[in-house]
Amino acid sequence: MNRTMNCSWFKPIRGSLIVGMLVPCLIGILFTGCTREADNVVAIVKGYLNSIARGDAQSALSLGSQDYTACPLLTNNVLSPSIAKAPLTVDDVELPVLFHDSATHAKKATVMAHYHLGTEAVAYAFTLTSTSAGWKMDKTYTKVQSPLGAGLRYDLGDGKSVSLTLNGSPISDPFSKMCLFPGVYDLASSNHMISVSGGRLTVTTLASESFTQAESTIVSVNLSTTAQKQIGTLAQATLDNCLTQHSLHTTCGVGEGRWHFDEDVIESTIVWSLEPKGMDMSRWEWRLFYGTAIPTGSQFQEDYLNYSLFMRGTAPDGKPFSMSYYPPAVCANISDPSNLRFEFGDDSSEPFPCA
Repeated sequence: MNRTMNCSWFKPIRGSLIVGMLVPCLIGILFTGCTREADNVVAIVKGYLNSIARGDAQSALSLGSQDYTACPLLTNNVLSPSIAKAPLTVDDVELPVLFHDSATHAKKATVMAHYHLGTEAVAYAFTLTSTSAGWKMDKTYTKVQSPLGAGLRYDLGDGKSVSLTLNGSPISDPFSKMCLFPGVYDLASSNHMISVSGGRLTVTTLASESFTQAESTIVSVNLSTTAQKQIGTLAQATLDNCLTQHSLHTTCGVGEGRWHFDEDVIESTIVWSLEPKGMDMSRWEWRLFYGTAIPTGSQFQEDYLNYSLFMRGTAPDGKPFSMSYYPPAVCANISDPSNLRFEFGDDSSEPFPCA
């Protein structure tokens, strides 16, 4: 550990031709001032780490100069679960190296701190700058890229319907960088129809605004097992109800965008049917697509190829009228699990109307 204080300022010396020479702050008034500066810097770094350790986000942020107005995850609610999973304990804060930044003409300090995040030992050099408001940490948080891979954009869309959370707090944009303190963070969903696995982030330091500071496994976001059955059962019930409606434009979207024969058939005579009978969407597999649930898998393919949707009715001249096409593409809006909404579109126009 560093027990020798290095307190050197770049400044001219009276009576000397050497300008910008390092002047060790070792004796007299200079030594006293240097010690005071060093004590202040060490106290700030200890204060920051202790604030993180007790879950006080606002106190930690107040010790730095970074703007955090666009960082909604820097809160006690996000930090507290991290402490429960991996407490931060301060082992030692070394004496600082104080120096003058020739580019900005500011007094700077570098302080090496040693701490544990859970069982992991961490050593990190914090930097501070002397301001009109006193010493301030240059960084109090880092920006970590979301662990969600680019491929998940096709599954999640804008992410709003799947209601992703970090340590239990909502994430407004799950694909953007996130401002985080050192800690452990778990990605999950407040929507019980969504299952998230591999979503743990471990941020050990403030070293870089990059994804390399987060240790995570590959993240997957899928429909839960219970959601699969629930969606399929309700989808079939919704379609069955629509097929009882004597209308070219049913409430669930069957017929919308496809049937434009209002003058060719008497609407009250319309009868819908699926033939051959027996198609059961509760047996289908479902997956996420742009934040909605759509059918997929071999069972879906088999049913989709073998069934057709029929509309029969009577024309104004009394003659029979009929039309047919493949079963409509179906999607489920799952943003509100207590009120699932289904739409049945037409492959030739808009196959996923609730996306």
